[in-house]
Amino acid sequence: EMLVRDAILELTGFGPIGPLLDEDDVVEIHCLRHDQLYATRGGTMSMSDASFTSEEAFARVIARLVLQSGEPRREGEWTIERRLPKGSRMLALVPPVSSASVLVIRKRRRVDATLEDFVRVGALSKPMASFLEATLAGRVNVLVASPTGLDAGPFIGALISAVPTGERSAIVQDDEQLNIAHNYAIALSMPDDGERGDAAVRAAARLHVEHIVVGTLSGRVAATTVESLAGAAA
Repeated sequence: EMLVRDAILELTGFGPIGPLLDEDDVVEIHCLRHDQLYATRGGTMSMSDASFTSEEAFARVIARLVLQSGEPRREGEWTIERRLPKGSRMLALVPPVSSASVLVIRKRRRVDATLEDFVRVGALSKPMASFLEATLAGRVNVLVASPTGLDAGPFIGALISAVPTGERSAIVQDDEQLNIAHNYAIALSMPDDGERGDAAVRAAARLHVEHIVVGTLSGRVAATTVESLAGAAA
């Protein structure tokens, strides 16, 4: 029965990748060749017990993922980047740019952390948590700076969770970043820090929400964010 199930998944679905896409704990999927499949859970990467039966089967699944993105593969496109449903991002390398097919999928993370969670683990003092809650209630600008390599996403998510009930937040961020559990949050995609990112921040400002969260401050996005804050203050 298991053999039949796996065969059907590979012939008509996404093979061994399918269950990993549906598993909430999995944040990244790496398939460096058809018989080596890795999944990242809780910051640890481990090899999956399942794999593809052949390079051809692996290539067919990559093609199905591309079709699911709604953007067909272009002629001569050997490095394929697509956004999948639920916010996941895929990067595939196919011959001749690589000797064999390669696939990496990064899933959007769901962030449910609160400031109280940071206090509980000793990462934040209770007075500082109270101060940050007061700044959010007073709609004071907050800049979160983190060293290179340190993920600030959970802390930003905790700040958003502390937004007073009934107030709206517009979150402008890269597609790969955060899936915030907040009833009054509006998500906007920031494809880059250039013209398209600039347009996303300006769109968020026009929504006239109580809070705007910009995931990355660089390039034109940084200047536009400061400009939007100055406009709101005026």
